[in-house]
Amino acid sequence: MDVLTKEQLKEIERIIDDHIGIIMKISVGEDRQVNKDLLKKLGIPEDAPDMIQNAFVLGKIIQLLEENDIKKMTFDQLKEKAKEYKLTTVERNSLDYARKNAAKYVTGLGQRIKTDITGKIDEISHDANLEAAERKIIRDTVAQGILKQQSRSRLVSELGHATGDWKRDWKRLAHTELWNSKLLGEAITILQGQSIYGDKGGDTLVYRRPSPDACQHCKRLYLEDDGVTPKVFKLSELLKNGTNVKKKVSEWKPIVGATHPNCTCPIAVLPDGFGFDKNGELVYIGEGK
Repeated sequence: MDVLTKEQLKEIERIIDDHIGIIMKISVGEDRQVNKDLLKKLGIPEDAPDMIQNAFVLGKIIQLLEENDIKKMTFDQLKEKAKEYKLTTVERNSLDYARKNAAKYVTGLGQRIKTDITGKIDEISHDANLEAAERKIIRDTVAQGILKQQSRSRLVSELGHATGDWKRDWKRLAHTELWNSKLLGEAITILQGQSIYGDKGGDTLVYRRPSPDACQHCKRLYLEDDGVTPKVFKLSELLKNGTNVKKKVSEWKPIVGATHPNCTCPIAVLPDGFGFDKNGELVYIGEGK
């Protein structure tokens, strides 16, 4: 699996070349393959003199002028004065030498940037391929574990052997994957109209009562402000929230699957005509209420 396509990589190289061309123009005066649209976007005039010649000539002018004269002149006046200065043969040769060396540096800089970027992309692609392969191993191992109705400890052992990595917290992963499978399996059964607990599909009312040892986040997500009454959701609402994987705690939402690793909060259907009393216990309140 490649992170970027060949076309996208070529586009990145083109962008780098365009910007290096601009740097070449403003530093040494080279005008080869300059992207005029980019020049305009960067606010650089097409006839802008190169920095090396500007610096060289201004330096010579400052050497020739008296200090008091320089203090009285603005920068624009100094540049106008520079236009009157004629370079000697030696100075022109010195200037050409400085330009050539700067051009080599800029060209080398562009090549290093392209090499660094493509190298980093290759590294990311390699890591992504390894990660994808490992995900497939984990997914297949968990699926086999569920089919064989393996215990959590057995699945932990299977994951360790399958990946060859015994340092990872497989116990947590095994619990989370098995719990996810259970909860999502229940939700899918309801959506398919095959559950004995609800036949309204995504409109089925459900709740999640936090486990006795639940964390403060699950209590916040699944209980009303009184801290004991479960919040009631449509199954479709929880499914729409997706997962909390790779989200900050502050971004967590109530969902169908495991709210976080090691979560053990179950999901249940709220039967028609039932609600909760002041203690958060399920009670019959009458049909249509």
